[in-house]
Amino acid sequence: HVSAELAAVGAALGLAPGSLPAALGLAALQDAAPQADLLHLACHAQFRADSPLFSALHLADGALTAEQVQGLRLRARLVVLSACESALGEAGVADEGVGLVRAFLMAGARRVLGSLWAVDDAATCEFMALFYAPWVAGEPAAAALAQAQRAMRARRPHPAHWAAFALHGAA
Repeated sequence: HVSAELAAVGAALGLAPGSLPAALGLAALQDAAPQADLLHLACHAQFRADSPLFSALHLADGALTAEQVQGLRLRARLVVLSACESALGEAGVADEGVGLVRAFLMAGARRVLGSLWAVDDAATCEFMALFYAPWVAGEPAAAALAQAQRAMRARRPHPAHWAAFALHGAA
């Protein structure tokens, strides 16, 4: 459901249909990311509890690891990791979670939205449309997340559909 999700996100952002690339490669992301105010990555993710810095987002042409993300220089006020288990982290020094969320925050992102477990594609597509509508209208990310969770809970009461996404970082 990546295409449907990108269409819904693009519509919420007021973009022309098809303007968000459905297949983004590592080089394209590394080129575009430093200038982006918003990064929305709808892909597969893999959390590596044995080596959290090798947790990765699977892009069109390969994996983007947490270690590589830390090397990016971001100015994004929001990074959305629309992928399974993208917010998981393993306790590191001083019990700080090491994983993709921490890597994006270290790279300069102000807020990161990621999932705590495997998420259903269709439900995630619906959830993202519900999240972006208030966020684009000017609501803070935390308020937009709460609104999306309430709306999704009304539509799909099981927590697997509405409680997976968590917001990290400073407001």
